[in-house]
Amino acid sequence: MEKRRFIWIISAGVGSRDYLTYKAYETASRMDLLLGSKRFKELFEHKNYIVLKDFYTELDNIILSNTNKKIGIVVSGDAGFFSLANIIYKRYGQYIKETIPGISSFQLAFAKIPEGYEDAVFYSLHSKKQSLDNIDFQSNDKIVILLGEYSAKDLLNAKPALIKEFDIFVGCNLSFQDEHFFLLSDIDSIPSKNNLCLLILKRKQYV
Repeated sequence: MEKRRFIWIISAGVGSRDYLTYKAYETASRMDLLLGSKRFKELFEHKNYIVLKDFYTELDNIILSNTNKKIGIVVSGDAGFFSLANIIYKRYGQYIKETIPGISSFQLAFAKIPEGYEDAVFYSLHSKKQSLDNIDFQSNDKIVILLGEYSAKDLLNAKPALIKEFDIFVGCNLSFQDEHFFLLSDIDSIPSKNNLCLLILKRKQYV
């Protein structure tokens, strides 16, 4: 592979154009190829947008075949926060020209409360390696959980005591027309279609 910097990592934010940065949009427009998931294709409307179905295999093949082109790889949220960008850093770090930051779903969620998040701890269940047993509910008063393998109902059915211990904010499909964001009253109030969800748990006596 030619040793030059020809890869840009572009954060798509929460997935809607309202929260896509100008820098991300402008950088994407200058790429020869733009790679990412199907849900970002309309966001950028790039003539050479390639939808990655098998992320790892297809990404390797395309990069190895196009070292003479400017390649933009679109990642969700912010590249620095529980992102696929970490895999790209490990595989292609020396070929990365620039990383464009974006807005994460948790930033939007805290803005809706509204409240700061500097005292929160974060967990992601997007990886199959993660489990509820890895989350420390006892020691932390403010917890953010990015849901992936689990739905909000799955998590709360497995840990029903959390509703008594915490005020729980549920955010699903934030920034989209079917957005849901609310303070949970009971498990049945969680929408059945709750992809792209997160939870903010704030211990009830926590000030």
